[in-house]
Amino acid sequence: MLPKFDIDYENIFKYDVAISFAGKNRNIAEKLANRLQKYHLEVFYDENEQADLIGKNLYQYLKEIYSEKCLYCIVLVSEHYLQRKWPSKVELPATQERDFVSDEEYILPLLLDDTKIPGIERTTGHIDLREMSIEEASELIAHKVLKKHYSESVLKKKLKEISRQKITEIEGLSDADFVSLFSERIFNCSHGEIRFVAITATQMIEDLQFMAALEMFLNKTIKENRTVTLRFYILDPESEAARRFVKLSDEPLNILKQKIYKSQEALKALINDKKKNRIRARIYFYSGLPCINLFQVDNEFFFRVYYIGKKQGKFSVFYVSEEGQINQFAIMLRNMISDLEFRSRTEDINWF
Repeated sequence: MLPKFDIDYENIFKYDVAISFAGKNRNIAEKLANRLQKYHLEVFYDENEQADLIGKNLYQYLKEIYSEKCLYCIVLVSEHYLQRKWPSKVELPATQERDFVSDEEYILPLLLDDTKIPGIERTTGHIDLREMSIEEASELIAHKVLKKHYSESVLKKKLKEISRQKITEIEGLSDADFVSLFSERIFNCSHGEIRFVAITATQMIEDLQFMAALEMFLNKTIKENRTVTLRFYILDPESEAARRFVKLSDEPLNILKQKIYKSQEALKALINDKKKNRIRARIYFYSGLPCINLFQVDNEFFFRVYYIGKKQGKFSVFYVSEEGQINQFAIMLRNMISDLEFRSRTEDINWF
């Protein structure tokens, strides 16, 4: 029987961010909420909470949300904000109450114009939406939230408590959970050795949280003058294995190839955008059909087993570490990776 645990970050905050805005700026608030959710952040945006709001004392409920239930509060600063009762008389006082007692910044102002909001100083760091897009603003906010999560990771502490004599099962994960798990471990990677094995890398490359985590990690290693090695293992689109996969999955070969080439180009763009003298990156195009997704961060291995060509809702991720001791299962995983490399052609994005 494998030891098991669930990922429970035990966060006292129900939401990562809450958005406070005037009704006339709802279109901006909605776009912002939708974009932030693509980073797998929990966002309080009233339109998405209509069912929960029915029958509640809205004054008390919203006061608790904006003063106690979110990690940060985004205030859309505009001339309309002070003219509306709910944002100016309920949400703003609640955010200022929290900001007053907090040891860290809490209010994140997004400027739509030059309106002065009482309690939000002009010297407060802010984002001016007249100078950048909602996508750019969302990326900055997501980086801030994710850094907070990753730096105070409960998962990291739990993994240290696990017996390294056995494989540990982390149950009931969705695709988004799997991406978040990998992203968190990348950000906290200490030695700079990362491997990722998949059929294609599109699940990761198209995920905003993963790309944000990878970018933050690369920026951190450059700042610390560390060298990092990234290895991505994806199916060779020109191999016989690709044609076998198409038969199993009913996915057209041209679509599979598009996904693989898109992953390839996205990885190149990410690495080439950085200072290349500290980042080694290589893609392995393998022949064969491994029935697991595997990622390795330093001496830790995480993998999930799947049915080739079938979609799964929830699944388990298995964890094993070889830190401080020889682990037979970790040796097997390393041998599997070596076998993939033996049957691969490589493309060096930046190798030295």
